[in-house]
Amino acid sequence: MSGAEAGLGRTASELKRAFDQSFAELPGTGEQQVRDFLAIRVGADGYAIDLAEVAGLFADKPVTRLPNAAPEFLGIAGFRGIVIPVYDLRVLLGYPAKEMPRWLVTAAAMPVAFAFDVFHRHLRISTQAVAKPEGADFTHQHVRQVLRAPDIARPIVDMASILTAIKNQAQYGAARKGQ
Repeated sequence: MSGAEAGLGRTASELKRAFDQSFAELPGTGEQQVRDFLAIRVGADGYAIDLAEVAGLFADKPVTRLPNAAPEFLGIAGFRGIVIPVYDLRVLLGYPAKEMPRWLVTAAAMPVAFAFDVFHRHLRISTQAVAKPEGADFTHQHVRQVLRAPDIARPIVDMASILTAIKNQAQYGAARKGQ
């Protein structure tokens, strides 16, 4: 047997051992966990919304304006045969209201939609890239986490926090009318 043949035999043995070892490991080990997000713009700033909290994404959906004292309430819109309230995500995040935003996202947790300015793209990010905000960079009452990857850093909109704020405002309004 020549040196070249012995080297090939050793390589084949190593490959066979590595192949056999792959079946001995638990499935999923070494794989990175990922989360999906929508990269959006609110005002002049980039944000992310966890795709698990979204029921749908719509562009140019007609919104019927209704009189209401709440500046964040834009009106109502029909989604798959259901009429739901539409709120301005800009106002909820502390930005001034402007013209009707082009994009709407419906929440998975309850029948409500949020309007925002620009949809950039879908992001699939490692869970390790999601962290608590540090310092004053992304402090906001509706931001609990920040997406930090090599090419992107965006605050993540906390949909649960926004939905709680809307529920509380509705309960407060109902209580005031009852007085």
